[in-house]
Amino acid sequence: MGIFWAHHGYVRSIADVRDVAHQSPRSHDSEPYRAPRTEGGASAHRPKQGTFFLSPRKREGNEISHIIGAHPQGWPEGAMARGERSHYMTIVEDHGVYASTCGYCKSTKATFKSHGMSAHACSVEDYQHLIDRGWRRSGNWMYQPVLDDTCCPPYTVRLDVNEFTPTKSQKKVERRFTAYLEGRIDERGAPISREGDVKATHDAGAPTRPGGPTEDDAVAAMIERAVTRAVAKCVTNGSLSPGVAAVASTGEIPVKVRRAKAPSATAMGATHSCSVAVAIASVAGKRAGNGAGGLNCGFADAEADKTARALVCAMEDDETFVGVKIWCTKCGAGGGHVNFAASTTDGDERSMGQKKQSFGIDAMDVNGASNDSPRARSKSVTPKAPSEVRKDFTVTTVPSAFDEEEYQLWRRYQTKVHGDDPNDNNKLGYTRFLVDTPLKRVNGGEVNGALVPEDGDDGNEGWVDGWALSSQLKRGEYDCAPTGPKKWVAAPPSGFDSFHQQYRIDGKLVAVGVVDVLPFCLSSKYFFWDPDYAALSLGKLGTLREIEWVREANRHCPTLRYYYMGYYIHDCPKMRYKCEYKPSYLRCGATGKWCALDQVRESVLDRGTGFAPFAAAVERPPLNPASAVERDDKDAVGCNLGLIRGNRLGEAIPASSFLEAAPLPPAIKSRLREKVGRWARAVGNVKESMIYLLSLDRLTSEAGDDDDDNDDDEEDFEGTDDDELDDAARVDIAARV
Repeated sequence: MGIFWAHHGYVRSIADVRDVAHQSPRSHDSEPYRAPRTEGGASAHRPKQGTFFLSPRKREGNEISHIIGAHPQGWPEGAMARGERSHYMTIVEDHGVYASTCGYCKSTKATFKSHGMSAHACSVEDYQHLIDRGWRRSGNWMYQPVLDDTCCPPYTVRLDVNEFTPTKSQKKVERRFTAYLEGRIDERGAPISREGDVKATHDAGAPTRPGGPTEDDAVAAMIERAVTRAVAKCVTNGSLSPGVAAVASTGEIPVKVRRAKAPSATAMGATHSCSVAVAIASVAGKRAGNGAGGLNCGFADAEADKTARALVCAMEDDETFVGVKIWCTKCGAGGGHVNFAASTTDGDERSMGQKKQSFGIDAMDVNGASNDSPRARSKSVTPKAPSEVRKDFTVTTVPSAFDEEEYQLWRRYQTKVHGDDPNDNNKLGYTRFLVDTPLKRVNGGEVNGALVPEDGDDGNEGWVDGWALSSQLKRGEYDCAPTGPKKWVAAPPSGFDSFHQQYRIDGKLVAVGVVDVLPFCLSSKYFFWDPDYAALSLGKLGTLREIEWVREANRHCPTLRYYYMGYYIHDCPKMRYKCEYKPSYLRCGATGKWCALDQVRESVLDRGTGFAPFAAAVERPPLNPASAVERDDKDAVGCNLGLIRGNRLGEAIPASSFLEAAPLPPAIKSRLREKVGRWARAVGNVKESMIYLLSLDRLTSEAGDDDDDNDDDEEDFEGTDDDELDDAARVDIAARV
């Protein structure tokens, strides 16, 4: 018998592909089958001998089905043959390599290449292995960027939570949020005045000397000093373009801060504005020969925006701006200007003394006298007392499922933060992106929660062609490391699954984190928040809370100690924030080694040469055609094909047996061998615990084609949308899985 079993000897429809991944050979219940295990933890179950077919029909008139149906079946080769099984099997439909436009560098050509597959069921152990090989999922779709042949190589990045220490900036986020919960600031970050505070400030303030510095001058001077520090910081941390950094490092462009006048800034509550980023970028553009026309040139425009954003990030660490909103305007509306606001409320009539306190300058009066002096102490403002009633803040972790309240929050976030057209954000797209998941749940607290490699890495070496470790070359040029011994680990209280973490303040949903909890990590998939609370930095707060969640889960599941932040793309400014959570590590696609992000950034990424190994690797010579065929045959060993006719699942059979026995034309068999081999190299050792769906209808159709020259008719196995299943089966999968 093959891997699958179903009532009456066949699977009723393609929807059962999902269910059969965890059925017992004795029942058809919805509860997953827990195979009896030996003391060592391995499964002791073996199926009875026999075969079953694609449907109750006889296999008349189909030579391929006849041969496969007659083939004696036991457990396929590989890990499953040794009884090393998790609770569930993984069932996928491979789509090969495809190309698309890039959302990171905004390329209009198909320059971003990935290997894609749709997953109908996936064990948490297999998905852990996959994300360690550069895979990620979007709903049920899984993809692995082709690192050495894509415009913006994305690298998997993770953080060891037990080594993490928050920075001053990250602590500031927590303090600001605590201040909001205690009622000292509002959701826009503006200080909340208690009754009598304004009057006390006016009474305490002494008039300034005629011709002397005004209170507004003092505020501007304080901001100028903070911006100057930010410019110096950006020059040293490498966040500026080389040309811009060269101009900024000379100090020839003075930092000037003035009262905000632009409507686009004052409409958002800006009190002051600084245009130093525009001035620096303009000079850098002219010296590079790209900015003769000033900001009418796209080069200077883009550099001004980039510089302004870098300054805003640098000033987040500055204690000067506690309770102050800082942002930069985009191109076309005073692009590159950095704006400051102690309050985002229009028509704010607070005294300048209060604005000084918001900017952190209440320790110095306008004439420079320290608050240690008697005159300064007599003018100091009484600290604001917190609200008597603290707001209630909760984070609830729930299994991934559609929730109308979450959906409406996501629509607002996409529209206001990312500028999406509301008509483009519908329930179907939301569900496919953030709700659907192929991961099979393991209940919380289960002692045998997941079967994982004892050394934490299941032979997961490099997967990019052309490179290898010296140890790989000794074993054989293209071999993966053998699968090592495994052990069972307990599930955390939440269990292993896909979850939505709901952030609520006094019962109101303000943010949602979409995460996958796996044997080694919490993988952060997406985070969206209420735009009305932007000043509270809920995105950063969510990252800190997810890290803390992993620390707590680690007490119950010792292997669960990492926080995965998705991909890191060095040339994408929006991803630079991931460098702030230290120590973070990147996965090297050439060697499979985890390398410190800070070291890799200096030694490899800053060179701007595209993909390159992070660790010491050996370059492999190109394969000749004969060696490529041999490699594909070797990689197919251990792969298990799930044979499908129409929309019904037949049986599972080792790929090597199918390729040897199936009466297919040489060209079709060669393409199938190449496709399976490439998929096997992409997924690594978990190929042994996966079922690779293959459509017999498609193979039969091609095998019966009298004109073998039609192999060039664009119906290639790799990169097409309908490689495996027919339209009816595909619609059925979309509707049910």
